[in-house]
Amino acid sequence: MLALVNGELFDDYSTFELMSTPVSGGHYGLGLFITQTPRGIAYGHSGAIFGYNTRFEYFPDVQAVVISTMNFNGYDFMVSNWYDDYCYPVIDEIIRARGK
Repeated sequence: MLALVNGELFDDYSTFELMSTPVSGGHYGLGLFITQTPRGIAYGHSGAIFGYNTRFEYFPDVQAVVISTMNFNGYDFMVSNWYDDYCYPVIDEIIRARGK
């Protein structure tokens, strides 16, 4: 992810800018979701299929990535709430450990 945001994966940095700029009326760019979280902006992507859910988010203000893989029975929006309950304490601990 750091290579992506630092412009090391494409010949033209504007490719990342397209990926990280929300389309009109949306919360996603070309391949990345852009989410305003209680810990700042996060860029990432997620997916769910047949009892599995994955989520990847990069928090540039903290310079941290949180990745999760969950198993569950059926699509349940509580999964998102569970992720938030897990993710933000992890980010808080990173911030605390870095003394920010």
